[in-house]
Amino acid sequence: METRTEKEIKQRKLIIMRGLPGSGKSTRVEELVKSLTNFKICSNDYYPGYYDNGIYNWTPERAKYASMFCKEEFDIAIKNGESTIILDNTNLSKKSYGPYKAKAEAAGYEVIFETIEPEPDKLLIYAARNKHNVSIEVLMQMLRAWEKDA
Repeated sequence: METRTEKEIKQRKLIIMRGLPGSGKSTRVEELVKSLTNFKICSNDYYPGYYDNGIYNWTPERAKYASMFCKEEFDIAIKNGESTIILDNTNLSKKSYGPYKAKAEAAGYEVIFETIEPEPDKLLIYAARNKHNVSIEVLMQMLRAWEKDA
């Protein structure tokens, strides 16, 4: 017979969100958490240093710190045994999500991908609706860097 802890461990999940800015990742996360009671969202966007007087201000240096912040938050969530962890970044390639996937699997988490496949004909829509004013040019670069789920 399984103990409660063994059952909880088997139910732990890491949900890796994948998609370009403006593609609907955050909207999908909002839908997912409606049915969850114990979860942690880890995202570079939650890095407090991105904000100047409440206004998002991305810089390459801040992006580096945001990535470290997200990894620290993720490690804490794993250590605390959160039942569901949602990694809400663009996760364009295996290089970006691979370390999270490996740590989660090593801790006994089931890994689930929630992928919003990029649609090249929607880049203008993505540019108009993403929260961080990512330009069409940058979205095109991100589209070129996109890797299918491994």
